Amino acid sequence: MNSDSKQLTIDDVKYGIVAYVHDDENPNQLVILHFCGYGEKPTEEDYNALRDELQDSEDFGLQGIDFELAEATEDMLTYFKDTSRFEEENNEQ
Repeated sequence: MNSDSKQLTIDDVKYGIVAYVHDDENPNQLVILHFCGYGEKPTEEDYNALRDELQDSEDFGLQGIDFELAEATEDMLTYFKDTSRFEEENNEQ
């Protein structure tokens, strides 16, 4: 992965990779399974490392799922960086 090993804050995230599948009922819709944020543009090595980690680690629950990886769009970055989502989720629990 990128050699910058410092912990990123949400404000440092400028790029992202999403793992997704197409919705069974609406193939034009994507179902985002995982988002990974980066401070620098992800490299092919980053994509490969993330794919391996998502496929191999039980922590993500994606073993055996035929997902694809793509660069996150600006709308996706805005959504995943919106900290109010976390406050809403915490209030619901």
